[in-house]
Amino acid sequence: MGLLIVKSNTQLIEEDKKTSANAAVPPAQSPAVSSLSAFLDKAWEAAKKEKIPFERQMLKNMRARDNEYEPDKLSAIKAIGAPEIFMGVTESKTRSCEAWVKDILFQPNNIPWDIEPTPVPELPAGLQEQITARFYSEAMSFMVSQSVQTGQPIDAEQIIGSLQAKVPEFQKKIKYLILEKAKEKTKEMKEKMNDQLTEGGWYDAVDDFIPDVIVHTGIIKGPMLRRDYLRRVKTNDKGIMSVTTVSENICQYEARGFLNIYPGPGSTGINSGYLFDRLPYTPQDIQSMIGLPGFIESELRAVLRECDGGKLRDWTLNDTEKASAQGLNPDSINEWEEVDCLEYWGTIKAKLLHEFDSDGSMKWKEKAPDKDLYYNVNILKIGTHIIKASLNKDPRGCKPYCKLSFIERPGSFWGKGLPEVIDDTQTSCNACARALLYNVGMASGPQVEINSDRLASGEKADLVPWKRWFVSNDEMMNGGKAIEFYTPPLVAQQLIQVFNFYLKLADEHSGVPAYAHGDPQVGGAGNTASGLSMLMTQAARGIKLLIKNLDKKVIEDTLQRQFWWNIERKEMAGLIGDVRIVAKGSSSLIAKEQQASRMTELLSITANPIDAQIMGLDGRKKLLREVIRTHEMDPEAVIPEFSFAALAQTGDQALSGPGAAPLAKPANLNAAGEPTQGTDFQTVNARGGAASKPRVEGHVAM
Repeated sequence: MGLLIVKSNTQLIEEDKKTSANAAVPPAQSPAVSSLSAFLDKAWEAAKKEKIPFERQMLKNMRARDNEYEPDKLSAIKAIGAPEIFMGVTESKTRSCEAWVKDILFQPNNIPWDIEPTPVPELPAGLQEQITARFYSEAMSFMVSQSVQTGQPIDAEQIIGSLQAKVPEFQKKIKYLILEKAKEKTKEMKEKMNDQLTEGGWYDAVDDFIPDVIVHTGIIKGPMLRRDYLRRVKTNDKGIMSVTTVSENICQYEARGFLNIYPGPGSTGINSGYLFDRLPYTPQDIQSMIGLPGFIESELRAVLRECDGGKLRDWTLNDTEKASAQGLNPDSINEWEEVDCLEYWGTIKAKLLHEFDSDGSMKWKEKAPDKDLYYNVNILKIGTHIIKASLNKDPRGCKPYCKLSFIERPGSFWGKGLPEVIDDTQTSCNACARALLYNVGMASGPQVEINSDRLASGEKADLVPWKRWFVSNDEMMNGGKAIEFYTPPLVAQQLIQVFNFYLKLADEHSGVPAYAHGDPQVGGAGNTASGLSMLMTQAARGIKLLIKNLDKKVIEDTLQRQFWWNIERKEMAGLIGDVRIVAKGSSSLIAKEQQASRMTELLSITANPIDAQIMGLDGRKKLLREVIRTHEMDPEAVIPEFSFAALAQTGDQALSGPGAAPLAKPANLNAAGEPTQGTDFQTVNARGGAASKPRVEGHVAM
């Protein structure tokens, strides 16, 4: 029999308080996780606050593109009963600008980038020596063959002297061969990268990125190594092909909406400060991360337990206004569909990382050994859970992002979009359109004044055609009209002129004139084909600047990252690394076609005996090579810079040594191609050697 424990009322009350307190307080995070999470929370709040004014402008630009008024403006228009018409000037300009840029970049059978070797490419030492040795071997064989054909005796010392005399020229030709080998290697790299960009979605990302550039700021993320499922065709031993699905790690690219990017305070560019990327993940996405390198499984499972009921969907900020601006209905999204995740790119002190890795399982003390220094990291955070923390693999600490605005602002992360540029003209066009509709409505019929005192008893004041009015006499207003009609003045023509004035200003400010996207009413010089071409060329200057910035800040930047990622892979170590990425967007404008046409005309004009005497063969050759280059062809493939036969034609004196007389040509050759007469034939036969098998004593050491 147990003992009965008797507790006082005071003890029972204290126990109830402790039980209630323990039930109300959730399990606390470890101090290490709390400190790192608190650091990220503080940085996130600062980034959100910094973006508020730019975010308002972004939403305003999106509404203008979608032909929608700002909420306060729409309320004011409704209050006075004015028409709610919105003239789609911004929508037309953004759509036309997008089509113009895409038409320049994505031309049929062409890609908007290329890889070229540097002017003096550096090949691996073994490959360069191999090219040099092969060149000298072929040159010596060619000289021996020439000596046999000309009937001259084969003299090793003479051939060595000829080679030594031609060393400066040979060095020049060797550089040419090295350049050709570099072009061959860069072609292999180009084909490899084009395949990677296609599979990784780079072309789709650029296509989605361009509208964001025009509206405000476009952002591309990549290359990011991710696991994806690809279809492959395999052939078995019997030659039967089948389609299989394989899981591979590939470099992927995606366009990130400007509403999801939050740079740190004071950031002037992608790599000038820290940056947050707000990512939507589904529970299935979270689940697929379990087991991947760098992810913390315990935290991932905690997120899966907490995301039920949409608890982690809107923990970052309220997206109701943003969803409306993007044409989404927040109420239609299921609560469990997505989870907000913040991806942090920036620096963190090693001390916080060491504390976070308290058990040493993540080896942060090895990755970031000095606890007083800051390291570039990549961290993923959902709610209070840090699901991944790793070092930024870029040795320079660069983030895998690039950005571009329609108009760049020096010293600012965010630029200006086209809707912001023509905001005043859009507002003026809307005001003119509202006034025009209001005036047309007022002037479409008369304003009627009726003296109700003069109407006969029971007469109604409604207006219908051919109505007869019955009135009574009025002693006070004897002779006055019972009904008076007034017609408001119609000023539609003046309002249309004002509207067209602001419409022309929109053309000028945006850099996308109406005739650039199909307006037939150009007038002036635009009535002729050549005049319209000149106008298009002048109008393209603003687009040229946009394309130039896109080439430099987006295409070349992303492709450079992909290129160096390839170079760092062992399986691609044989590909040349001394190259440069060339974006070809700005060279694909209308002016390029005019240049090619004019170069062809110049070639025809100079095709006469007088110009031929002035230019000579070398001048004609250079001009022809330039014409071929303007037609997007490789001049080296059509007109080679060097050949051994051309070297022999420049002067046989060089083959026989300096100061020697030109070699005599053989008069006759037998069926085997050997000379039947001449000094070399007689000399070789006199020595008892076969003329068809000359022997050269000694060798040339190179």
